[in-house]
Amino acid sequence: MGASGIGGPGRAKDMTLAGTLSRRRMLKTGSASLGASALTLGPALAAKPVLTLSNPRLFGPTTSLTFDRSALEDMPHRVLSTRNDFVEGVATFRGPLAYDVIDLIGRAGSHRVRMSALNGYYVEIDIDEIRKYQPILALEMNGSRLTRRDKGPIWLMYPMDDHDELQDPSYNSRLIWQMFMIELL
Repeated sequence: MGASGIGGPGRAKDMTLAGTLSRRRMLKTGSASLGASALTLGPALAAKPVLTLSNPRLFGPTTSLTFDRSALEDMPHRVLSTRNDFVEGVATFRGPLAYDVIDLIGRAGSHRVRMSALNGYYVEIDIDEIRKYQPILALEMNGSRLTRRDKGPIWLMYPMDDHDELQDPSYNSRLIWQMFMIELL
């Protein structure tokens, strides 16, 4: 499912979080109440979106949030060093916890997420698994910003070396790169 399916006719505009407004700042100033109320920022604040977070189960005017790279970089980050089938040796990744990003829109009874890549590939993952293993939405690898050429701008990364069960090949298939959409199911 592409981003065009979000905010179609009859729906309120998507919420856009520009990099200059951090979640903490919005909550302190009352600029946004995430969940049921909408925040529409003018085009002067909007930057190129890299991630859409959607929850069609929500009631109210806002069922999706759109993040530019700066908004994701403005969130608290975790650094993890791990191996996987797609890199040589141990690589160090940096980005916000996937659960923290999902939590921005609220679960509203959802128990799974679908994460979609630019090439049409998608994975479905239980939210409890995301909470348990604490994967990140990696924006950097080995100190360099991820780009489309190297699996960016967002690559879901589990701490593969921290849990024996993550060595199962099914977890490597969850390491979706070029992610642009997270939809709560």
